[in-house]
Amino acid sequence: MLLTRVPVADWKIAKKGIKAVENINLNTCNYIAIPGIPNPYQFALKIVSADAMQSSMPHLQTFFVNDYLVIDPTQKAVDSKYIIAAIPENEEAIFRQYIVEGSTTYLKPLNTQYDIIKMTDEINICGVIIGKFTNL
Repeated sequence: MLLTRVPVADWKIAKKGIKAVENINLNTCNYIAIPGIPNPYQFALKIVSADAMQSSMPHLQTFFVNDYLVIDPTQKAVDSKYIIAAIPENEEAIFRQYIVEGSTTYLKPLNTQYDIIKMTDEINICGVIIGKFTNL
């Protein structure tokens, strides 16, 4: 199996989307190894606060502090995919599920205690989550 090293960005840099890797100091950052063919735009994020994306439903996907997300900013967001988004009023990128209902698009947290965000022109999708890795 081919393993690829992916740089770990911080959540502020993640707001830059396809330009995120250009803003990571590749000499000093951490890396994670993932299976697959290298993509120079992919980067990882370490979850430091997962409350919004922890589901209370045991049968649903959930995400935990210290999980790593692998983001591909070249992929297009489609219904039900997990994404990273830049919201102007937030200093850091946010992590949500991309939901399309008719002609309206939402960013949905898995934790129902958080608000669903209706997509606007000011919100930028920074990348699609293509993998989740947990440290054992």
